[in-house]
Amino acid sequence: MHVSSLVLCDAASVREGLLSVLGAGITVIRRPSYPAPLASDIGVVVSHTTSDKAFNLSLAIRKQGDPAVVAEIVIDGQVEPDPKAPPGVPASSSFPLDARGIGVPSAGVYTITATLRGGKGLTISFTAVDENGVYS
Repeated sequence: MHVSSLVLCDAASVREGLLSVLGAGITVIRRPSYPAPLASDIGVVVSHTTSDKAFNLSLAIRKQGDPAVVAEIVIDGQVEPDPKAPPGVPASSSFPLDARGIGVPSAGVYTITATLRGGKGLTISFTAVDENGVYS
């Protein structure tokens, strides 16, 4: 079991188990002043097999160089079983996470790390700049 996709995007939704994203791959956010809302969604895909039952997914946002967690989202989930699939068949679970209200405290480089208890994680980053594009 592992996090196979992690994207910062304008919008994310799930339909019939498929993750749909709009404007995926945000790497720079521009705000007039800080603190400011992230105002984005996060799309996550967890790859697993039909033998897997449950998982604990944790997303942590940190400012580069600071070990403190700016925000954390934790999901304790269950794998939706496919009664027709034999054990061990590759499968995935998709999650759209509303991160619009998460506060970005200041301009700078941030990481979003998604980890699974007992599995591999994935990290992406974004840079918060002021309205003049200053990367302070």
